[in-house]
Amino acid sequence: MSQKVQGTWNLYKALSTTGNTADLDFLLLLSSMSGSVGTATESNYCAGNAFQDAFGAHLRSLGLPGVSLGLGMVSEVGFLHERPDTEAILLRKGLHPLTEEEFLQLVDGAITTLKEDKCEIGDIGWGTRHYMEGHILTGLELHGFQKNRDMGFMRGMVGLEDPRFTYIAGAFAQAAETDSENVGTNGKSYPRAIASALAKNESKLVPDEELIGAIATVVIARIATLLLVPPTQLQASTHLADFGMESMLAAEFRADMFRAFKVDVPFAVLMAKGTQMRTIAEAVGQGLLLQK
Repeated sequence: MSQKVQGTWNLYKALSTTGNTADLDFLLLLSSMSGSVGTATESNYCAGNAFQDAFGAHLRSLGLPGVSLGLGMVSEVGFLHERPDTEAILLRKGLHPLTEEEFLQLVDGAITTLKEDKCEIGDIGWGTRHYMEGHILTGLELHGFQKNRDMGFMRGMVGLEDPRFTYIAGAFAQAAETDSENVGTNGKSYPRAIASALAKNESKLVPDEELIGAIATVVIARIATLLLVPPTQLQASTHLADFGMESMLAAEFRADMFRAFKVDVPFAVLMAKGTQMRTIAEAVGQGLLLQK
């Protein structure tokens, strides 16, 4: 937070104090797509980037050539290049990485705004232009997701569920050859097998075998997509620890389960050595019954 918020503000105030803002050719803020779509467990980083994105628009509203470049995943150099395990996780999630050359091209495009193109107060469209010109968002390229889907792996992406990205999500969905058939139940949507088993479950607290089995099928498909392994390699008795479940994978899988079922599976359960696919299915089943 302090580097991005206070650092950005200090730089701007230093330029303003010396009267150099009028001579600026550009003021580039390196932000992240997480400022727009969010990242689980990194609220401080997301907030810092969101500030930079808003500050880029603020600079434009003052007629200054400021721009916040929201970067997605950058490979080959930097943080991820030094941490191949983290990069592998993001690639499994279907994120499309930027190469070093593409990154430099984006920077070049962001700082080549001519002075006469600045958004001046009073211009036609000034009320909205500074939002568009002050923030360049990258990282929502869906090539990686398309590749995974062509391989038979289906997974959600929080960005595609955001109303602001309706057009992107619509185009991506329209390109899909098949869509899972869901059934609405109590204002929620579940796969048909889960909806049917949920309706027939007699206990209000304990999921029966039919419901556990139906949920386990979805759980296995989701974790298989996250790990990019064939679902046939996983069984209800498979332990998550057998596939190297660590904190980042667990956080992503937990978010995926919540998006699918609106049930929060405890982090401690996902990280426990004895947790099986069936354990997750039972926890989700209990959560669904409590929502009925």
